[in-house]
Amino acid sequence: MNYINLSAGLLQSKYVGLYCHIQSSHIESKQWDRLLYTLPDDMLYRLAVGEEINIIDCSSNSKGKVIKSIPIIVHFLKRYWDNRLDFIGLDRKYIQRLYKSLSKQTRRKLKYYRKYYKGKINLKGINIRVDKEINL
Repeated sequence: MNYINLSAGLLQSKYVGLYCHIQSSHIESKQWDRLLYTLPDDMLYRLAVGEEINIIDCSSNSKGKVIKSIPIIVHFLKRYWDNRLDFIGLDRKYIQRLYKSLSKQTRRKLKYYRKYYKGKINLKGINIRVDKEINL
């Protein structure tokens, strides 16, 4: 299933799918609690049951901010759903600080989908390079 990230994802026409809004401002300001809490419920459910999810994003950079955030999202899903501490490619101390800073609401939301978890999280990102991002 493809999730087209608003609004830059609308600059492409190659992929179709559902829409999500992972705000780059949350990533830029390191508001990971807010980012995790605002992940769409249907996306979390689909990830829990093992569906392959692609986040489609457009960026004028070689790799978009949303795509770069996927390892952090996957880490927290593994941590809450499978109690696995997978720090591959991540700064362990930084992630531990993030974990401790998550709100009760975010923890509750992520834990809710644990009962549907089938043992694999398949979240990928597809970055489509554009010459210039525009505000839609």
